[in-house]
Amino acid sequence: MLRPSSIRDIWKNEKVKKAMFNYMTEYFKPRSSYEPERVEYNALNILVEYQVYNLEFAKNDLHLTDFQSALVLDLFWRLLEFDPDAEASIAREV
Repeated sequence: MLRPSSIRDIWKNEKVKKAMFNYMTEYFKPRSSYEPERVEYNALNILVEYQVYNLEFAKNDLHLTDFQSALVLDLFWRLLEFDPDAEASIAREV
């Protein structure tokens, strides 16, 4: 989900949480104007808090590079097993 270049841009920003929120808002935006929101606002805020905490841990405590931080954040993201399109794909299978 997050590339090393994205990590670098988010981390160098003065407001890391806002930068992460903007990135994730763009990432989860609806694919068309007819599609509903893929992730509701409150859930998105929780996901942003989770990733910001993980990024701060990777950068401040572990002193990782952008590439290493992207790998760690990807691992933490996969632990969530979060797929906003899962309900839509289940409905299509039935």
